[in-house]
Parts: sequence; structure tokens; C-alpha cells
Amino acid sequence: MPVDLPPPTETITPTSPAVGLLQRWRQTAERYLAQSGSQIGWAIGLASLSAIGVGMNPPLLQPVERQMQQQFWQVRGSLAPPADIVIVGIDANTLTQISGWPLDRSNYARVIDQLLGAGARGVAVDILFDVPRGPGQIAAQIDQCGSQGLGAGDQLFRQVLRQYGDRVTLATSFEVIAGDAGGALSRSRLVVPHCALAAPNTRFGSIDFITEGGQNRPTFHQLGHRALTRRRQQSDVDRMLLDDYKIKSFAQSALDAAKIAYPPVQGDDIYFYGGRGTFPTFSLADILLPDNWQSKFQSGEFFRNKLILIGMADDTQLDIVDTPLGRMAGVELHANAIATILQSRALRPIFPNTWMTAGIVFLAVLAAAAVQSQAKQPRSRFLWALGLSCAWAAAGFLLLSQASLLLPTVLPIGAIASTGAAYFGFDVARDQRNRKQLESSLKDRSRDPVVRDIINQQTDETLKQVLLEGRQQELLGARIGGGRYQTRRASTRITRCPDWRRALSDYPNSWDGWVW
Repeated sequence: MPVDLPPPTETITPTSPAVGLLQRWRQTAERYLAQSGSQIGWAIGLASLSAIGVGMNPPLLQPVERQMQQQFWQVRGSLAPPADIVIVGIDANTLTQISGWPLDRSNYARVIDQLLGAGARGVAVDILFDVPRGPGQIAAQIDQCGSQGLGAGDQLFRQVLRQYGDRVTLATSFEVIAGDAGGALSRSRLVVPHCALAAPNTRFGSIDFITEGGQNRPTFHQLGHRALTRRRQQSDVDRMLLDDYKIKSFAQSALDAAKIAYPPVQGDDIYFYGGRGTFPTFSLADILLPDNWQSKFQSGEFFRNKLILIGMADDTQLDIVDTPLGRMAGVELHANAIATILQSRALRPIFPNTWMTAGIVFLAVLAAAAVQSQAKQPRSRFLWALGLSCAWAAAGFLLLSQASLLLPTVLPIGAIASTGAAYFGFDVARDQRNRKQLESSLKDRSRDPVVRDIINQQTDETLKQVLLEGRQQELLGARIGGGRYQTRRASTRITRCPDWRRALSDYPNSWDGWVW
């Protein structure tokens, strides 16, 4: 006896999430490739241009990218700086109570002695001491490295530097000396502390930075070691001088003098903790006044285990620089650089190779274009473009502020937004073309009941009005004289042969429409 077998059933194998994701991406790619060639070509062209721009990084692009980074810094605001970095500023109060500018070097000697004697880890002075001063000082004596002929202030300063040795960092700088031919034969000269002042083991730190933004208003973004690297590459003489004097950047020398270990510097740009006043700053006059020293600073206990920076903090002086967070004193710029190195926050590109970054940008712009293509309406596509552009900007901001990584933003954002604008334009043009075709098709078949239903169901009032006008003209022509009177639309007029007034008077409602 035959046995009834159940009908065969289809076995469905569950798909993994990864397979499902790949299938969705495949469907997205198929729909994207099904678009018109002009849209795909536009997206590929914009992605290619942005990738090439990121890879080549032309000079015209760099200031724009810096402007975007400046906006990121201003949105983030100020952060709490490291507590062990303190600034002692030469401000208006100091120049009023102590002496005018330049200060007698005995004041620097007293401040350094008090701070290091109270337990400060190191002192870095952002002042150039290239020429000794003293009564009757002459050029011949300046070239001598002995103490003979030095003034009392210089004698005390020399003594303090020899007492504390490598716990003190003094500033050095390259200055440009113009030649006789209007600067055409200009050369640079290394300015170092005079040998009559500095001790053999005093540390030297370069206060030079690479400026950006032109000569009118140069802006500082990069760490000091970048300027030294450029010097070494451009001139063998400068390289030999830097090696002979063992000069590092001012920030690195200050940390070395304070015996503070720091990781290797991996990036080139300063991580700014804030604008002016972010780091605690005290007047040099308060250090020198005994009452303030005892009451305000607990006889120097406040400065124990801290790195002290001494520099100009007066708005009337020339040591004011422009930064992404506004104008600040040069010593505050050095404080930001020291904190950047100390906390290993030097900004660096997100990928070490620029063309690798360019490839990522190319793929990201294409992916953004594919995502936009999934939207059905032109307005939705444009909103997607704006949203993706904002998402890229947010990613750049978070990487800079939280991870100290630099993500190219200007070109990718521009490419994504331009793709959205192009899609919007293509969609509007296509809709207009389809609208024209629909109008033409419906006008030609306006007697068809199905077409009349389509016209009545139109939600676009403008299109509906156009179609109704076409239907009215057709009915009017049919009513007048059994076809003897022809009508055509020419703006808002009807033209015909004689007796047109009598014909219209027979049909006074010709222009009022009909109920179908």
C-alpha cells in the first residue's frame, strides 16, 4: 500500500549578520550603479578631486584647513592645564614697582634664586641675554667671557646661573640680518646668552616657531622643534651651531632642566589648552616683594615641584603672538607647547601617509554619495548631504580635541555637500522633464475618462491647472460651430475668423469650466 509522503519543504538557512550586511551593501551598490551616468560621474569626479587635494596638500588649501581647525579650537574652549606649569610674568605692575624696561638682571637673579631655593623643579626664562650690561661697557669688553667689567646686576645673575647650573633654561633665537642690497643678501645669526653670563652647564632653548598666515598677521600652530628641523635642513652652518650649543626647543629644554621625563614627540602641532590667561600667571613683582612672598606664596611652598616660566606678560610689549585661540603672550605660547609635550598631545595626521589619507577620503565621499542616492526625494537627498557633511565635521572636531589627530575636513565636506547639491539639481531637472512629458501626454488624451480621473487626482495645483486649461480649450473648440471655429492658446487670448463674438455669446460659460 503506497504511503503518502508530505510535500517537500524548502530549507531556509539562517544568514549571519555579516552576510546580511554584505547583501544590503550589494543592493545599495546595485541601486547606485543603476543611476544615470552623469550622477555617478559627478560623484566620482568630486571624490577624485578631494582625494588629490588631500594628497598634494597645496599651499592654497593649508590656510583654509587651519581656519577650520581654529573654529574647532574655539568651539572646544579652554581646558584645565597641567597644574605643575606656572608663569611668572613681567607685567605693567612689575615695570611700575620694580623698574622700567629692561629690568636690571639682579631682579632675574633674585627670582631664580627664590624659586629654585623654594623647591621649584626648574626655571625657564623667555628673555634673550645676548649682551652684558655694566657701567662704561664697551664693545671690546663684550667679547670677553670673564666677569671683569660686568655690572653688579650681571655679576649676581652670573653667580646664580653657576649655582643652579642645568636647572635653568635660557632663550636662544635666530635673527635675520639684512644685507646691503636691500635684504637680498640677508643672513641669519644665532643669538645665544653671552658667555660672560651663562654657566657652562646652563641649558639653551630655542624660542623660534614657524609662522603661518603671511607677514601681516603670522599665526603660530607648530611646535618649536619643527623650526629647528627646518634650520638643520636649510643650512649646514646652522646645524653645526645647534649641535655645538646643544640647543633644543624651548619647551624640551625646559622639561629637561626640570628633570621631567616626557614621551617622544610624535606630532608637530601644538595642542592649545586655551586662550590668554589659561595658565596660572603671577607678577614678578609679587615674587620680589617680601610680604607677598610670605603671605601669597607661603614663602615659596606654592612653587614646590613646579616648572616656572618667566617672560613678558605686558600688552604694551612686542612679545604678543597670534594663535588659533586669539592673541597671547609669547610665554603663554611656550606654556601650551610644554603642556603638549608633557602630556603627549602633539597633533599629528590621522594616517602617517598623506596618500593613504587621500584614499580614505575618496572612499568616504563615494560612500556618502551612495547613501544620498537611497533617498527618493530631492529634498531628502540634500538633507542627507548636509547631515553627512556635519557628521564629517563632528568627526574632525572629536579627533582633534579628544585624540590629538588631524582629519582633513575642508575638501571632504565640500565634496559631500557638492554631491548633494548636484543630486538635487539632477533630480529637479529630471522632475521638470517628467512633468513636461506628463503634461504633453495627458493633453493629447484629455477625452479619455481614465485621463480625466488622473487630472482630478493631481495634487500639484499648477500641473492640474495646466491640464484643465488644455481640456477647456478642447471642449470650447468642439462646441463652436461643429469644429468650424478653431481655438488656440496664445497667452490669455483666443484668435479666430469673423463672428467669434456671436459664437462665444452662444456659450457664455466657455471660460468658466465644466463639471465632467
